[in-house]
Amino acid sequence: PEALAAEANLRRSAGAEVSKRVVFTDLLPLEMRIQGKGVADLFLDSPEYNAHGTATEVLSGGVPVLTLPLGKAHASRVASSVVLGLGMGQLVARTYSDYQDMAVRLATQPRSMAKLCATLQARRRGSDLFNASLWAVRVETAFFQVLS
Repeated sequence: PEALAAEANLRRSAGAEVSKRVVFTDLLPLEMRIQGKGVADLFLDSPEYNAHGTATEVLSGGVPVLTLPLGKAHASRVASSVVLGLGMGQLVARTYSDYQDMAVRLATQPRSMAKLCATLQARRRGSDLFNASLWAVRVETAFFQVLS
């Protein structure tokens, strides 16, 4: 019930034009979540409490994540760490004004967005961030080191 009220409130606040483009879903299996996030053009991260696993899923779906790390709290810097780990520092804003300018530029300049997406695709393919086998080996190695 709270989720439905929140959805209705968000749709009302966004207005009819924007509301048509917003998709709300129930919790989906991982592959479907990643595919669903892949329909977006750009993910605007919230500065105070960043996307964590969601940022990784969105990037995995090929969607750029624009983020603004604020404050000293870990939660406000997670998405920037993920984005920087992928070598996409051009998606990390320094100020609110920078964040807004970058979002508007990407939304209104299709060539800039296309170039950014192409860079993301290339980085994604060669990145350790999305190499599940490598992560499994590293975790196993750490476990063996702890146990020995």
